[in-house]
Amino acid sequence: MAQPAPSGWRRSSRSGSESNCVEIKSGFGLLRDSKHPEVELPIHPAALRAFLRSVGQAGS
Repeated sequence: MAQPAPSGWRRSSRSGSESNCVEIKSGFGLLRDSKHPEVELPIHPAALRAFLRSVGQAGS
């Protein structure tokens, strides 16, 4: 996960130019859909880490 945006939101570098991405604002524990950025989903930091580990393992 890379590509920091000026707003602090990040998306996977594998997303390319597509707009169907989950974005993360890890310092604040927020997720959002890049197609609907006005909706932010708060997530507990431990749950966010578990989610990221799970996604990383699924891509292996």
